[in-house]
Amino acid sequence: MFYRGKTAAYSSEFEKSNVCIGSLTRVELLLIQRIRRNRNTLKNSSFFFLTVFTLSTWRLLKLETHNAFMNMALDESILRARIRNLAPNTIRFYRWNPSAVSIGRFQNAEKEAQLEACRKHGVDLVRRITGGGAVYHDSEDEITYSVIAGRDGLGTEDIALVYAKIYSGLTEALKILGIAADFNQGNAKACPNLTVNARKI
Repeated sequence: MFYRGKTAAYSSEFEKSNVCIGSLTRVELLLIQRIRRNRNTLKNSSFFFLTVFTLSTWRLLKLETHNAFMNMALDESILRARIRNLAPNTIRFYRWNPSAVSIGRFQNAEKEAQLEACRKHGVDLVRRITGGGAVYHDSEDEITYSVIAGRDGLGTEDIALVYAKIYSGLTEALKILGIAADFNQGNAKACPNLTVNARKI
């Protein structure tokens, strides 16, 4: 059940500016294909011959809907390309179809999700490459975001400040929609998060 789905369409058009609406690079599409075929074949790859992006370049990927496996393959391919400085800092918005449960890299699927209920209701189960807990992603009422950036992209290597910067943007966006959100710094057991009416979003 890990990383399967359709390959994303590729557009060669890419604007180099501080913030731009962009598309996936050829490297990222090749990485998606390799992730789907064999997650261990990325070492010593010979196809990394594209533009090296400056750390100040940011790309916004338009909202798209994919199944859980494609969504996670996309995030991983962008991350791998960014690590090699072959893709710009990226903000990605996406939706899930069908609904899915994603579990953290080190979690046990049988302990974190009701597998039979997922099968019965057509809910996909996928493992993220990041840590954290199990998350239910609804196909109708959720928009997910990912921020993939180099260490200098957010001006700090302090993870608490990284969360604060990202959440400040989300807080402002929610304010435009008339929703008041509160930033919680988290603790040893919980990551920083945003809440609305004391409920995590």
